Amino acid sequence: MNDSSDLEVIDQHLNAAFDAALEHSHGLAAQCVISHAEVMRSYGAEPRQVEAVLRKGLQALPENGFAQVRGELSLELGGLLHETAPTRLGESVGLFQDALRLLDPTVHRRAYGFAQMRLGLVYLSMSMSDAGDALRMGVATQSLRESLKTLSPEHEPDLWCAAATNLANAYQLLPSGHLSENLEESVRLYTEVVQIRSVELDP
Repeated sequence: MNDSSDLEVIDQHLNAAFDAALEHSHGLAAQCVISHAEVMRSYGAEPRQVEAVLRKGLQALPENGFAQVRGELSLELGGLLHETAPTRLGESVGLFQDALRLLDPTVHRRAYGFAQMRLGLVYLSMSMSDAGDALRMGVATQSLRESLKTLSPEHEPDLWCAAATNLANAYQLLPSGHLSENLEESVRLYTEVVQIRSVELDP
């Protein structure tokens, strides 16, 4: 665990970098915020501190333009809430949807595929106890399918395998009259993952 005084000094320097960048470019300032949040998390900052940094970056951007940076910030903030604030999953969904709206899958392929995977995961992590369960499961599996279409097992094997494994898990839970087909698809995905991730690489 890093010393809290180190974290405070680092936070001050990164805030100063943000202020300096903001005088010249809103986009550069937002990029500084992404690095700021990464450093804060690596130093064990409280989630609320990291959230404040990311929201500052979103607020610094004008409504028009900077779609990629805004999408990346939305993706980072959605992931933070999903990981640390289980009572705020609805906010995570909205942020992931914002990221998908802002990111072009042909230009920002990796970020777009990652956002699709995270959206699917947040839907899967919601409690299933009402009439909307089947709809959420359907949206979750569709998002995971889209992530596999966008990510590449050659270029992003770790992300692709994570998405494939989560989709395989989801197929086993999917309320459907096609149970046999779903299980076959689940087995197919697990088999592909095993072929990519060896025991030596990922025991």
